Amino acid sequence: MGMRPLLALCLLCGSAALHAQALRRTGAACQTALETVNWVREKLAEPDLAPARLEQLLAVMELRTGSCPTIGDLWAYRSVVERALKRPERDVAYSRNKAKELGAPSLQNLTDGPGSSSSLV
Repeated sequence: MGMRPLLALCLLCGSAALHAQALRRTGAACQTALETVNWVREKLAEPDLAPARLEQLLAVMELRTGSCPTIGDLWAYRSVVERALKRPERDVAYSRNKAKELGAPSLQNLTDGPGSSSSLV
């Protein structure tokens, strides 16, 4: 085997290893994002959430949607908190549209009225 095929094989193996490592990181990031959805649901169920607490929730959701943008429910809850904090409508709409695009199951519950998380807004 000449040097070129050996070099190509080494590069191929190296890129496959990097790809596998990136997938593991993405998987862990998305697992954390899924756990964040449950944490946010619990926090939104608390009575009388202070604006500072909503800011904290939003900061965590912004971080998680940045590292794993494919969790629709996280975008849906993000839109609810953005609306409660009176963020610009374009931000709320962007998050809500991402949730719709990703088929977020919680989106229906958030628009069901009294007793749902949308009662924050």
